Amino acid sequence: MCVLACGGGSAPDARYPAREDGCPVKTYPGPASIPVDDLGAVQIECGPSGRAACERQLENTVCRRGGDVLWGMADNSLTATTLVAHAAHSRRAVTGSRQAGCNVMVFPGMPSMPVENVGPVTALCSPDDNRDVCLRQLQDQVCALGGDLVWSVEGPSPEDTSNGPKQRMRGRAAHTK
Repeated sequence: MCVLACGGGSAPDARYPAREDGCPVKTYPGPASIPVDDLGAVQIECGPSGRAACERQLENTVCRRGGDVLWGMADNSLTATTLVAHAAHSRRAVTGSRQAGCNVMVFPGMPSMPVENVGPVTALCSPDDNRDVCLRQLQDQVCALGGDLVWSVEGPSPEDTSNGPKQRMRGRAAHTK
């Protein structure tokens, strides 16, 4: 059960939208050893389900805050029935949008280098557009998000929309580390 600083499931920092329960969270016993944006304190009242389940509930609270880092866990005693720590998000390498037409690497599957995910991108193209035209639209979405690569590229696939038939192409925008 969330009390005090849980935030009701909404992210207090608009840069980091709420994530689903079960999202990956990097945990640090003391201060985070990577640069982070602090999202505030989180607190959980532990039930009879055990320490591991309670820690996952605390991590889920971080997810709902939009975070990917939980630090300060060592400040809790091993027998504590209330866990308190700090939610944070690792600092993003992306600093802002880039011009349409920017250079964007394309990976049909996983990228071959370490990346920071920026988010999903979608291009909705004319049924007459070839794959290269639709891919450029997808790359321009990556540029707008400040990324320099797109991975897990799918499509274009035909789709009926309220504006008639279109082609949809999807991918994941990211920035190289």
